[in-house]
Amino acid sequence: MCASEETSSTPSTDAVEAALATALVEAATAGRFDVVAQLARELEARRLARAGNVVRLPVQPTPVKR
Repeated sequence: MCASEETSSTPSTDAVEAALATALVEAATAGRFDVVAQLARELEARRLARAGNVVRLPVQPTPVKR
């Protein structure tokens, strides 16, 4: 699903997410993948919070065999 297909409850949310998506593209173009990762996490958090019915499962680290 692309961003233009999504609906939102408030126009300001769309504006913030659009700005974050634009910043993500610009950071990727500039090779700032640390910033890309941070912006992607922020977008994910906003979308999960808006969805309301998504339950995040705890991630358990896999033991390292030595």
